[in-house]
Amino acid sequence: MTSHAVPKPIELVFSVADGVPVAMDVYVPEKATREKAVPILLWWHAAAPHTLRAPEKHNLCVVSVDYRLAPQTRLPGVLADCKAAIDFLHSNEFAKATENKVDSSRIVVSGSSAGGWLALLAGTGIGFAASGVEPPTGITGVAAIYPITDLLDPFWLTKQRPVGYLGRIIEDHEMAQFVDPKSEKTSWAEATGKRSLFYTYMLQEAILNQLLLDDTGILPMEYSIAQNIRAGKALALPPTYIITGNSDTKVPHRQSLDVVAAYQSVGSNVEYQELEGLDHRFDDDEKEQMESILACTDDGYTARSLSLVSRYFSQISLPFQYQSVCVSKPPQIHSLANKLRNIPSHLCRIRHLFISDDGCGGDRDLASSIIAVLTLAAPTLETLTLVATSPQTSTSLIARLFRIRFPRLYELTVSGHYPFPSTPSCFPSLERLHLCGNRNPHGLLSLGGLETVMPRLAHLRVSGLNVAVSFSQEVQEALMPSDDDDDSCLFPAKLPPRLQKLLVQCGPELSSARPHAAARLKDETMLKNFEALEGSSRFTLLPRSTGGLTSDALQAQWADRLRGKEGGWSLT
Repeated sequence: MTSHAVPKPIELVFSVADGVPVAMDVYVPEKATREKAVPILLWWHAAAPHTLRAPEKHNLCVVSVDYRLAPQTRLPGVLADCKAAIDFLHSNEFAKATENKVDSSRIVVSGSSAGGWLALLAGTGIGFAASGVEPPTGITGVAAIYPITDLLDPFWLTKQRPVGYLGRIIEDHEMAQFVDPKSEKTSWAEATGKRSLFYTYMLQEAILNQLLLDDTGILPMEYSIAQNIRAGKALALPPTYIITGNSDTKVPHRQSLDVVAAYQSVGSNVEYQELEGLDHRFDDDEKEQMESILACTDDGYTARSLSLVSRYFSQISLPFQYQSVCVSKPPQIHSLANKLRNIPSHLCRIRHLFISDDGCGGDRDLASSIIAVLTLAAPTLETLTLVATSPQTSTSLIARLFRIRFPRLYELTVSGHYPFPSTPSCFPSLERLHLCGNRNPHGLLSLGGLETVMPRLAHLRVSGLNVAVSFSQEVQEALMPSDDDDDSCLFPAKLPPRLQKLLVQCGPELSSARPHAAARLKDETMLKNFEALEGSSRFTLLPRSTGGLTSDALQAQWADRLRGKEGGWSLT
């Protein structure tokens, strides 16, 4: 086992409640920088060996968080400490202490046993309203290790005298100071101290509910994870991973199974790993790496950053590893198609895709792989740029694209020899469409396809136009319809009913090497027709392109949109 140094912790007090300082230890890896801030694994509490090795080994920030202990602090107070810890991660004080090297927008909450339960409660928001505490926000994922999940499980309500794994009765006087709710409040205890027997004493006497909820008037049901998920009371269901051994003597693994079933019953993303023959606290073993192996071939920085030390965090990252994908080489495209064919559909969650066959010479196998990627990604895609420049496959490839249903897609750029979309309701959410590649797309506005296929279309850009007199006349007709009825016009040009803006960009000027006077005249007429429309609030004529929209230029526009910039929708 390769040794990895444990960074010196930054000790921070994030709350003082009932006179008790509540602290966190923050482990920032040496490789972290302001430019490449690392994500957070928040752990409740007393981090295990594999967690302490994680910062240097996997370049993430581990935050080991304390909370006030029961029964001197009841469960509502514990949740208040959890909320305070997560809020503190977003504070200026935390940013200053970590020198802005930690990314507080990427937080996964985790922990084992009771800590795993707190992670589930924080991630779902369950129990906070009953406790009178605002639920935390900004949690990216949950990793629960052999968690407690249900106070109503008979396991907690049945005395075990003695508890099997201890083999003796713990006498009341041994635990008297810990059981007394009036004893001194604390947020810390030695892992091997006298209090370490308190959990076993709780099982022996079946007093978990009393320790957590006496005098609060709150029912145990309020904190049961599975029941509240099924009842629709979870405020959030972030991607969740649960791992447990099936020989656990301290928390029955059926509690984890119940939560997994509840997640699945409401269609939420959960991954479960059950380890054969392992007992509670199996991860305390120094040899236990909880290692993750995540193959991520795209450029998604967030997904790579979220691939943490262990298998459980790997599972949380899986649904996001293909979130933003850019592929433009045949090996990349074939590889992505094969990966998407061989992973479960719930893990195929691409939201933003750039895919290009630029310079690939009409390879029909490549076109098939592109169609496979588009089809498999379609259910979750939100933005898409397809560059299909090969004369042999461009038109058929884009025609196939226009027949795939994209329920969530709101922005689409297509570059190539495109036919007009005509299949109804394939793009029910599409608001922005950029078409590039047809020099004269006459009929685009007169055949009614855009309205039928893209009923929410609000912004349309058409680029790469040359000698497009008939299309410029079509745009004029759509923007300035005649009052005269003309029954001879079977397909009058009109804009989609929700269209707010039509952007037009002409391609590069005709080369002087082409002496065709007629072509030049048509090109000049096209420009004059478009220029005549510049007074319309719904029309913008963009500056003429000098070199055309290359695949690289379209990729840059796609990336700009992901960063919240205007990309191809700038009016300048």
